[in-house]
Amino acid sequence: RIEARLIFAVGLVLTVASLVVLWLVPEGNLFLLYTYSVLWGLGFGLTYPVVAPLIGNYYGPVNFAAISGTSIYPISTGIGGLVPIGAGYFYDTFKSYNLAFGSLLVVAVVGIVAALLATPPRPKEAAPQPAS
Repeated sequence: RIEARLIFAVGLVLTVASLVVLWLVPEGNLFLLYTYSVLWGLGFGLTYPVVAPLIGNYYGPVNFAAISGTSIYPISTGIGGLVPIGAGYFYDTFKSYNLAFGSLLVVAVVGIVAALLATPPRPKEAAPQPAS
């Protein structure tokens, strides 16, 4: 069985690779555009399904609903709404998307490192029961 955090890290690597391809694709190069699409799809397809098991593995079933409800969807919706606005601002200010793509890549690389360093917690050992 492969640890969810390692699947998540591989998915992030594919996502980073897709962003690099998209960033560098010359205008009119459909092959690289399709390459970006395949890499993005594989990366997203690996990362998104393992988020729930990661939360369960690290925080347990008692905290699962609270953590999922307050983190996954509000954060993805917020980021999904703010990143395009930020990228547009960078383009309007610097006449290039380079800073926007570079910033996204840095955040993604930090996520990869964090996923690899976040070893799962060890199960607590049961306290010895007194002899009766």
